[in-house]
Amino acid sequence: MRTVARVGVVTALLVVVLTWGYSGAATPAQAAKAEGDNPAPFINTLSPSAAAIGGPVFTLTVDGVGFVPVSQVHWNGESRPTTYLSAGQLTAQIDAADIAAAQTASVTVFNPLPGGGVSPPVLFVVQAPNPLPDVTGLSPAQAMVGDGAFGITVIGSGFVPGSTVLWNGEDRTTGYLNEFMLAATIRASDVAAVGTAFVSVLNPAPGGGQSASARVFTIVYPAPTLELLEPVSVWAGGPAFTLTVAGSRFTHVSVVQWAGVDRPTVYVSPERLEAQIPATEIARAGAPSVRVFTPGPGGGLSAPLFADVRDDDVPPVTVVSGLKGTWHRNTTTFTLVATDVGLGVEWTYYRCGQSGDLEDGPAVTVPAPKDHSNDGMHTVEYYSVDKVGNVETRKSVRVGIDTRPPLTAVAGAKVARGGTLRPKYRIDDATSSRALDARLAVSNAAGKVVWRCDLGQPATRMWRTGGACRVTLPKGTYRMRVLAHDLAGNAQSGTKSGTLTVY
Repeated sequence: MRTVARVGVVTALLVVVLTWGYSGAATPAQAAKAEGDNPAPFINTLSPSAAAIGGPVFTLTVDGVGFVPVSQVHWNGESRPTTYLSAGQLTAQIDAADIAAAQTASVTVFNPLPGGGVSPPVLFVVQAPNPLPDVTGLSPAQAMVGDGAFGITVIGSGFVPGSTVLWNGEDRTTGYLNEFMLAATIRASDVAAVGTAFVSVLNPAPGGGQSASARVFTIVYPAPTLELLEPVSVWAGGPAFTLTVAGSRFTHVSVVQWAGVDRPTVYVSPERLEAQIPATEIARAGAPSVRVFTPGPGGGLSAPLFADVRDDDVPPVTVVSGLKGTWHRNTTTFTLVATDVGLGVEWTYYRCGQSGDLEDGPAVTVPAPKDHSNDGMHTVEYYSVDKVGNVETRKSVRVGIDTRPPLTAVAGAKVARGGTLRPKYRIDDATSSRALDARLAVSNAAGKVVWRCDLGQPATRMWRTGGACRVTLPKGTYRMRVLAHDLAGNAQSGTKSGTLTVY
């Protein structure tokens, strides 16, 4: 009776305590807000997140937030021995019996009152173990250095959804095709340099692991393609020059070959190389081959193009520049401009008159001294010679110097008003054979020019009768003069006038 009484007292006290604890207690929402309440837990990840059927006891690591020292990990709602590591991590011991059969277990974390609660569940998969994958082939198994991103197919066995292709041990984006094939994306940076890479496959837990076998992927230089040479042709006997080679798939190790011999080469871009060709290689005419060679791995020799080394057998051509007209009243200078389609002009020669000495240079001067000693027509011969000795056929240009102004005279005449005047006049010039222009000017008694008549370009040194000029002047007496310029542009220095009587 004493024992029963004691048990009854304890039971009564427990009921009182529980009743006191719950009667008038705050709601869960209110309790969560109370200071010192346990937080509500939440799971982020499980490690491992799956296990093989029939595996041994293992430690489950639970990462999340809101964990407290009294938190408990529950497996399918049942508590498991739990170790508190931090507010963000717990570990729990999972029995072998828990993973004895295939299932999807629910893992939660429980925080007791006050506050606390049960986290949303996270699923843990108990399944047959994943196989260890085996890699037997790659397609393709080779790429060219500098290729962009591309895809490869990994061939083997034991692949599962979640298998990952490894490139030198690093994950690459992988797609599961079937248990025998995976598709992976290879980055452009993976093939930026010549070399090899090892491709393997990693299967996730449970089981799984990295394949013991790996296949070698090779990155090689591309075979070059030659499309164009610049310059296309050069002159035999010319100086050293830079040959520009255009094409595709050139690399930093590509070399230009001229007539089968490597030449110093500068890499400009995958489409352009520049090579130095010495003068000794173009001493004679010919058609040397040009190729581009890229060493291994990969690489190769391009198809040839042929340079055109041609003999320079074309003489230069010289033209006169800066000479305005034939006759000049002042010292005249002009330029001899020589061009050559080949290796260029070496000399330009000229002389004034058959008895003159040959002079070298492009500038020619024909003087016009005031003493008139050089007046007359001068023939300037000229020609050029190119760098390989081709001589141009001699050419000439005529340069007239006339420093004396012309003199004019006109005879008196009578004509009826409204009639036709045919003046008789003369233009004298010591050098020019004709006048550049001439006109008859008629002045009244006050000296004012009241009528003009164009006489054209008459010959000099003789009396001439001018063209028909119809006279419309009033009756009276007038003074006539002939105004003229010679071919050099000199205006008359004097003129003898005549009287014109209109009746």
